[in-house]
Amino acid sequence: MTLNGRVYTPAVAQVNTGVVDFGIVHKGDVVTARNVSVTNTAAIAAPNDVLVGTIGGAAGPFNASGSLAGVAAQASDTSSFSVGLSTAKVSSTAAQTPRSRAATPTWPTSRSVTAR
Repeated sequence: MTLNGRVYTPAVAQVNTGVVDFGIVHKGDVVTARNVSVTNTAAIAAPNDVLVGTIGGAAGPFNASGSLAGVAAQASDTSSFSVGLSTAKVSSTAAQTPRSRAATPTWPTSRSVTAR
């Protein structure tokens, strides 16, 4: 009898972008989306899982989009996820409070980063 199999080192997701700062903006301003950096902090050991996932579900004037195709162990992706701000109308969200010029996206309900 021959048995074959592989045990993979699991991927470990780390979101490096804790705060997304859009600065001071006014209604109608064009605001460039900001990228969100993600790292697979798993130790390199063959074979390794890679990170795959999507981002979305931002609320209010914020939007989030993107997907990871596969981030290898000890590698980062700094351009696949982005967060934006719509200035089409004045919003009464927390983004107008003095401290909230820096918007902190809500990750847990909208982020899906999984090992493959």
